[in-house]
Amino acid sequence: MTAGIATCAIVVAAAGTLMARPAQEVPAHPDLGGVWQLNRDLSTRAGGGAGEMRPPAAGQGGRGGGASGMGGRGRPGGMGGGRGGGRGGGRGGGRPDEADMAQMRDTLRELLQPAVRLTIVQGGDTFSVTDDQGRVRKFVANGKDEKHQLAAATVETRTQWKDGGLVTEWKTGRGPTVVRTYRLDASRRQLTVETTMKGGRAGAPDRAPVRHVYDAAVDPPQG
Repeated sequence: MTAGIATCAIVVAAAGTLMARPAQEVPAHPDLGGVWQLNRDLSTRAGGGAGEMRPPAAGQGGRGGGASGMGGRGRPGGMGGGRGGGRGGGRGGGRPDEADMAQMRDTLRELLQPAVRLTIVQGGDTFSVTDDQGRVRKFVANGKDEKHQLAAATVETRTQWKDGGLVTEWKTGRGPTVVRTYRLDASRRQLTVETTMKGGRAGAPDRAPVRHVYDAAVDPPQG
């Protein structure tokens, strides 16, 4: 009888210890470093429907701002202001000129094109991201403004940790802000990159995020 009571006490104590252990949490600043290969089967497909984001087509950006939400007809000042109303002003009642539109399309195209392969080097809150085209971009996750040179323009960025993910905002001026979030699934050795376009036109809804999933790359042995 006494032995049975003692055994029950041990089982209850052990169960209480297990329940007291906190659930495994995602690190606030996970290590994203490594070489990552795009998993096309798990990623948003190009031309695959509403989830796909595309830069505005030529000729868009007049009334309603086109696909990117750029420009507003008749807005004074700034890029695309009315006649004499700033950069890009002229005929058309405030529509951006063709050069501005082409630059915006090229900037968005470069930002929205997924890399087939990513190499990330992480040291504290400093990150170096190299894509399969050999482009290297460095970020500091301190919430402060930085500038990055793209092929078509210099773009202001801001990077910070949020809810266990690394979030970088690319501000494209009068166009939408491109928000890219990197999240690590350590158990599956996968990196998920979500990209969303926000704003750009007053009242414009945010686009649904586009997801690209990367597997940890395993290179064949050399020699």
